[in-house]
Amino acid sequence: MSPATANSLGDALPIEAVDKEALINRNPYEDFEAAQASRPGYRYNDAWALSKAPDTEWKVGGGASSEDWKAHSLISIDPFEEGRAPVMNYKLMISTTVPRPIALVSTRTADGKTNNLAPISYFQNVVADPPLYSLSLTGKQQNDTLRNVLATGELCISMTSDWIVEAANMASVNTPPHISEWELTGLTPLAGEVQGFGRADRNARSR
Repeated sequence: MSPATANSLGDALPIEAVDKEALINRNPYEDFEAAQASRPGYRYNDAWALSKAPDTEWKVGGGASSEDWKAHSLISIDPFEEGRAPVMNYKLMISTTVPRPIALVSTRTADGKTNNLAPISYFQNVVADPPLYSLSLTGKQQNDTLRNVLATGELCISMTSDWIVEAANMASVNTPPHISEWELTGLTPLAGEVQGFGRADRNARSR
């Protein structure tokens, strides 16, 4: 799609922002469609199942219950090594801190004209009373989510479930601030009891 294409509002503002994904190289496949076609279908009905502990005979002072770790070498990484791109630390942390919840964060521009939607992987609960969450938003420039939160002081967090995972992934597309991701995802913003915007429909929980 051409950056000069007019959007649904009929203006000539760009609908594509600078490609940040090229630096991260999140998709290493030359032909992702072929790679995905070779995999088994997704099983929606899979559920958690109770099992025994890894070592039911473990005693105090017993240490690790498996020796498999001895077959692997320890690698030391200096996050501030000269010439090391910050994106390498990002990729290291998202691949080693797992599983991680993904927050689907909705915000609104200060002029109230555009509703923004973005999945945030650096997200976690902090304390229960009062219920607080943390969001980590970094980069050389403020992204739409951070800019909107600083301007309005409001956001809504929806939890990402497997039945909306494709829609949540589409919300990560790097659009300019005046383009709403809601229409791209097919999700519908529902008015909350506190904020007047942005609770995602079809999700399991919003805050």
